[in-house]
Amino acid sequence: MVVAYSEEISTGMYINAFAFKNYGPDSNLTLTGFEVYMGLTDNVNLSTVYEDNYLPGTRTLVLQKDSILYTAEPEEWCIIQLDTPFLYEAEHHLLLEFLFTGGSSNMHNYVWSTTTDRVVMGYNPAGTSGTHRNNMIHLLLTGNALNLDPTTFGAIKIILGNPE
Repeated sequence: MVVAYSEEISTGMYINAFAFKNYGPDSNLTLTGFEVYMGLTDNVNLSTVYEDNYLPGTRTLVLQKDSILYTAEPEEWCIIQLDTPFLYEAEHHLLLEFLFTGGSSNMHNYVWSTTTDRVVMGYNPAGTSGTHRNNMIHLLLTGNALNLDPTTFGAIKIILGNPE
């Protein structure tokens, strides 16, 4: 689970994909029982109890796959399309929760050191809590802007961390 602060996103959007940036060669990621949830929080520092981080009623399943393979070339973003876009109105911080039951990985992602408890990691998909981590993957959120004139085609990309 990771939190993206509202100040980092700064605008309302329908989030339709996220990505992480690969730095290594021959990268691929196979996941089984993969689920991604998005929701809202007012927590700057996350609790190690997952449920305590969500504002009531905001945890939303946005992606579910029995099995999936993701690949990325070095220095490219591994883009993951959501099954269901998430409406983010920029009034609270955004939570992203990644669950999977198994898989294999040869994916090398850029990370950055955080100064707050904004990452919680667990090793049991059925677990209710995890531990704080001080490294967060570089995330790219993509989507369509809210409140645009009907003749405007707005797309937004938000990068959390700087992979360069």
